[in-house]
Amino acid sequence: MPQLKVKTDYLGKYQSKTENTFSDTPIIVDAMKFTPLDLLSSAYNSCMLGTMEHIAKQNNFEIGEPKSQIEWALSEDTTRIGSMDIQISFANDFSKEQKEILENAAQTKCHVGQTLNPAIEKKFTFNYKQN
Repeated sequence: MPQLKVKTDYLGKYQSKTENTFSDTPIIVDAMKFTPLDLLSSAYNSCMLGTMEHIAKQNNFEIGEPKSQIEWALSEDTTRIGSMDIQISFANDFSKEQKEILENAAQTKCHVGQTLNPAIEKKFTFNYKQN
């Protein structure tokens, strides 16, 4: 049973308005400027970063303010995303154990990532500040 209700109204001209149960502020999507696939990538980025922060706090360390970037390409039949190049960069360095925790969290604990079609080829790159 769904816990969150998301409602979308199509406004025409490739625009839609989306609202959810917990926010009074709707999101207006203009597919000519920011496509639904861009929003999917944004959701994935946000989910990975938030998941890493949550897992890091459970392990008594902070992640600072990392940045995540996804470059995606369509599948050969152009019906879905076929591949994602995911880069996550940190302004600080971590121990080997902390890096393993962060990388595992991003790759296996993010709800959005676990919901994506497993046929999507994902390449992860983690960049840490060198001391």
